[in-house]
Amino acid sequence: MKRQPVSIITAIGRNRELGKNGQLIWHISDDLKRFKKITMGGTLIMGRKTFESIGKPLPGRKNIVLTSNKKYNAPGIFVKNYPNAAFNFAQCLQRPIFIIGGESIYRHYMPLADTLYITQIDAEEHGADAFFPEINPDDWQITEQSGWQTDPVNRVKYRYLTYQRKK
Repeated sequence: MKRQPVSIITAIGRNRELGKNGQLIWHISDDLKRFKKITMGGTLIMGRKTFESIGKPLPGRKNIVLTSNKKYNAPGIFVKNYPNAAFNFAQCLQRPIFIIGGESIYRHYMPLADTLYITQIDAEEHGADAFFPEINPDDWQITEQSGWQTDPVNRVKYRYLTYQRKK
């Protein structure tokens, strides 16, 4: 069986901020549309808190929720209790794999990722309590980069970066 590509997709602030009180910090409509376009048809691996913050399985994708709670269940998702079990199951589904958070899930799967889809937000959130791991320039190179745009609702600047793991 051929290994499926593994990508991480996220939006982070200047200091790698991801979330606050179990929620995303920024809601940028264009970023959410990009997330849907990139992940559609794939397999998503996420932690329980990320799943609960979304509130439902994301349609058009296989949703795997990683939790230590062996009794956890929700309609429309696959529950796995160990990172390796989630990853091996995702590989069996024969679809591109997307790691969508949160912090500990990103940290665990970062060594397995081939691609990082990062929305870089030119803002800080001092109350953030979840952060993305450091992106080591020895391991990653930027292969695509958009210009800065300004979200009309939040009035924050953002851009898209795609990193590929160096061989």
